[in-house]
Amino acid sequence: MRPWILGALLVLALGGASWATIKSHRQTKWLVAYREASDSYERSHYADAEVQLRAILPNAAKWWPNGRQFANTLNLLALVYASENRAGQAEPLYDQAIAILERQPAGSSLDLGKTYANEGNVFLKEGKLDDAQRRFNQALVIYQQNPETAGVERGSVLHSLGVLRTMQRRYSEAQPLLQEGLKIYERYLPPTHPDLAQAYLDLAALLRLQNEMTEANDYDRKALAIQQKLFGKDSAVVQETESRISSASDKSSTVKSMSRERPSARAASK
Repeated sequence: MRPWILGALLVLALGGASWATIKSHRQTKWLVAYREASDSYERSHYADAEVQLRAILPNAAKWWPNGRQFANTLNLLALVYASENRAGQAEPLYDQAIAILERQPAGSSLDLGKTYANEGNVFLKEGKLDDAQRRFNQALVIYQQNPETAGVERGSVLHSLGVLRTMQRRYSEAQPLLQEGLKIYERYLPPTHPDLAQAYLDLAALLRLQNEMTEANDYDRKALAIQQKLFGKDSAVVQETESRISSASDKSSTVKSMSRERPSARAASK
């Protein structure tokens, strides 16, 4: 082999190795920062999470402008904004993340489903029921393709759809959605998870609207047992649930009960 050909091949090989090292370094740097921000979000340290995400967002946009890393960073920052009731800032980030994820291979579909569902929960909280329903249905289509992989995510979107149907006064449609979502929660979530408590509360609220007071109180008591372990027996949420149980014929707290935070919003895969 001629020396100049050998030299060119060596340059190409070294260049390829160098580029692979750069890509690996970028991925590691992003992943560490993303996990730190995810941990801050999970602990409800939203201000910290925002600072961490804003620090990595420019690089994610530069390194992967059409990649999952950038989309997932946008999704998590939107979750932070949504948790702080900053829907106006969350929605465009969700839309941007969705536009990227919709162009990804099928293996990214679960991330897309989570982002659909997360934006749906923002719309639901704002009372934009048609927009919320559209996003929940899009998420559900993805989750139904592989229910075992979707796991609790499918339960979450069914739960949210059940709440939406209740808000629309479509009670006969809401009940099976809430019940199916609850069954999935009971399978996948720890027995004292706050989302499980909220599912019991929401099903109780629906039953109370239909004058099924005995069954409603049974579900409220299940929620109460979880709340007492999570928050203590003297907490405001425990006292509210106890009051609702003791006033068996009172529907006045139903809307308040169902207007609490929706099932925990989900970060995309790391």
